[in-house]
Amino acid sequence: MNYFKVCLSLLLVAFRNLPLVIISALPYIAILAVFGLFVLWNGGVVLGKFQELEDTYKNYIMRIIVYLGHKEFHSAGIHLPQMLYIWPYFAFFSWPLLLILLINLITPSAYLPKFLDSGLADKQKFPRMLPMIIIIAFMLLAVHFNTIVHPFTLADNRHYVFYIFRILLRYHPAVKYAVTPIYFICAWAILTQLGFSRSLEAQTPPVDSSLIYRSAVDTEKREVEANRKSPREAPPVPKPEIVSEVQENEQKQLHVSFVLVWLISTSLSVITAPLVEPRYFIIPWVIWRLHLPQQPIPPKYQRRRAPYTMESFTAACIANFPRLLETMWFVVVNSITCYVFLFNGFEWPQEPGKVQRFMW
Repeated sequence: MNYFKVCLSLLLVAFRNLPLVIISALPYIAILAVFGLFVLWNGGVVLGKFQELEDTYKNYIMRIIVYLGHKEFHSAGIHLPQMLYIWPYFAFFSWPLLLILLINLITPSAYLPKFLDSGLADKQKFPRMLPMIIIIAFMLLAVHFNTIVHPFTLADNRHYVFYIFRILLRYHPAVKYAVTPIYFICAWAILTQLGFSRSLEAQTPPVDSSLIYRSAVDTEKREVEANRKSPREAPPVPKPEIVSEVQENEQKQLHVSFVLVWLISTSLSVITAPLVEPRYFIIPWVIWRLHLPQQPIPPKYQRRRAPYTMESFTAACIANFPRLLETMWFVVVNSITCYVFLFNGFEWPQEPGKVQRFMW
């Protein structure tokens, strides 16, 4: 519902300020128009052969060939399942960051260890049934009507994507439909992670009773001293509940706005590519990773504590554990990739003597 409201509010504001929006968008519209003219003139997005140039004596032919890829096999089109494949890619490389969230989502509160309990409310744990059914239905339609298998995908067994598509397409025709809920679960967890700690920051953490008493005494002393010096009426202080609600609404609006812009930008950059390659998802992943909030500290460790104690050390370890695990995971993935590339080469029968190497 938040996404619908934000989209509607953005459209209303844009129509009310249409001249200003057009002026601000002119540089981007100009670049898009020039690119569109190039595509029309070139007959595609990939540079092809220039025409043969002959000199005045007609006995010398100059061929200028510039390739950014094979023009016939790199034509732009609509490939909606790209926005499905991207979520397992994110989950594969960033599962350490999703681990605590997933544990909180799938484990009942009664069985959840206190040091892992992030205090998620039940309504935050699962998506609503109707939106989930609608989204999965659209995913199934995209898989059924718009799955594109590029000739290069199943022709080059050096790439890992080759083996993934063999699993999706070769074992049984129903496999590509059966994995659709996995796309949804990965997408839901990844988008939820963007607001994971923000939703918890809005909750009031428990505070040690001794600290409350000490703070109240100090506050009373300061008020008495201030009244002695300048006995004037203090300005009204807003209630903490109101401040918390306003801050939570602002954070939700910022979160939803970013997710919408990020999803639209990512869709425009990947759904026109018929070939599925992990490198297409790198920039969207980097943007998502940079915008992840800090891992929340479980409520058990959120109270104020003296520094350099075992309790503060435990809280710091829990908060930083996903990042440490992520670093170790990257080391493992890169080590295996380098080892397979260097020491597990093979030969194609049609190219004897040439070592072929596995790569992303």
